[in-house]
Amino acid sequence: MSHANGFDFLEPLPPSCPPADVNMPTEETLWRLLRAKSHTADDFDSQRKRVSNHKYPDECLARSVSLMTSLAACRAAVKSPRMIKMKFTHAVEIPCDSDLGVWHQDQPNHVNWWPYLTVTPTSIAGKVEDLNG
Repeated sequence: MSHANGFDFLEPLPPSCPPADVNMPTEETLWRLLRAKSHTADDFDSQRKRVSNHKYPDECLARSVSLMTSLAACRAAVKSPRMIKMKFTHAVEIPCDSDLGVWHQDQPNHVNWWPYLTVTPTSIAGKVEDLNG
């Protein structure tokens, strides 16, 4: 548990994380890539939690949950050479709401999310879409 701006987060965060100058996405719904047609709590783990011994260039970003801005962006991403080996087949809707954590759009189709400790990602997740459909 880590504190920033008086909030506790699901995962421990380094100092100055999340960043103070975030770009809140304009989309009301974002998407998390999945490897199956249903989701579990593990599907919302950060890179840091999944691969704890790796050295990441940005520890703050490594502790965020990566989301995509649209279903079309998800479908395009899973076809990239780097992503094909990760075997993502589905995506789940996540509501973009400032009450659920800190959001930072760092690329046109990518958003970093640091969920608050009070958030259970599986309970706020919406419908699941097949990316091959």
